[in-house]
Amino acid sequence: ATAPEIAVGSITESLLTSSSITISWSTNQATSDNRLEYGLESDLSDAVWSSWDEGTNAPSIPLSGLTPETTYYYRCYAYNGDDHDLYDSSAILSFTTIRAPITLTVDDDLVERPDADYTVIQDAIDAAIDDDIVEVYPGTYFENLVIEKRLNLIGISYPNIEGDGDDAIHIKAKGCLIDGFNITGRNGFTDGNGIRIGYGELIFKVDCGETTIQNCHIHRSQDGIYVDRNSHDNDFINNNIRRNGQAIYFLNSDSNTITDCTVAKNGKGILFMSSDQNTITGGFFLNNSMLSGVRMDVEYPHLGDVCEGNRIEYSKFFNDEVWVGASVTDTVITRNYFRGRYRLIHTNYDAISLHLNSENIEISHNTIAGRIVLPMGDHSGI
Repeated sequence: ATAPEIAVGSITESLLTSSSITISWSTNQATSDNRLEYGLESDLSDAVWSSWDEGTNAPSIPLSGLTPETTYYYRCYAYNGDDHDLYDSSAILSFTTIRAPITLTVDDDLVERPDADYTVIQDAIDAAIDDDIVEVYPGTYFENLVIEKRLNLIGISYPNIEGDGDDAIHIKAKGCLIDGFNITGRNGFTDGNGIRIGYGELIFKVDCGETTIQNCHIHRSQDGIYVDRNSHDNDFINNNIRRNGQAIYFLNSDSNTITDCTVAKNGKGILFMSSDQNTITGGFFLNNSMLSGVRMDVEYPHLGDVCEGNRIEYSKFFNDEVWVGASVTDTVITRNYFRGRYRLIHTNYDAISLHLNSENIEISHNTIAGRIVLPMGDHSGI
């Protein structure tokens, strides 16, 4: 039986993949019980039922275990919560699953991979779907890449990506992997970053976190890596970041890990600006200008910004320091090695420098070697 007091409306499809989809709709009864039938035949003669979504006027039902590149037909049902003999159903609708993830290949001169699918990396990225692998073979690619889907970008034998006046790689999606590239900005320190994670206007930034950058050599860029506001939970593993304006800049970015990375001869090292719960492990810091191996600071302390819960451990610093700014709290600096090789300029420095307004900073089991400058209490190790 069909009753006018229960009705199906506003059907939407979302999260379509090669094997799943979510179908949602609305009803005009706050406690309706809902399900759908779906199958491969257009008349639903082979249909099976989904699970129920009960007691709601905004049902959302995921379907999984579907076949890639296949058209399915479905019909949505809403039942009166007190009497399932009273119901309404939609017309028969359809969707087609996308293909399964594949590997796309790129070779600029078709020498290393004559049968490559593309000669331009961005062309492969544009053709890819979520979870595809884009393999890039040796060569020099003069491109500014924009990644707006969840991709695995893999370099074979360290191909070169040279950006020109903009970010060499701009990541605008969550869950990407960048592995095994030489990355540079051709205009040096002033234009564009090596890798930028995140985008958006002012404080309204889109979360492009859960990205992994590993086994990359990043140099001659404004920031080797720039992690924008609200892009969290990224991993940086075994990267060599040299001769950039700044090695890595985290702005309001939390819960990142930096593991076994070399940060050397940059204008500045790693900066955590209003960024929390980040961990540096096994880092190697050498001769970054202004002696700034790692800096922690707060962007807008008068607005309640914090920089807290960061940790630096098992790392080595040569002519570099850890600088803890005002309003930085709950920081751990442990089991690191500091050694000063003094130069003609900046002949003394602090291995660990704490601002008077920093709080609850744990410093333990560090080794500080080299000449300690004592006069006037000036820059004497800590």
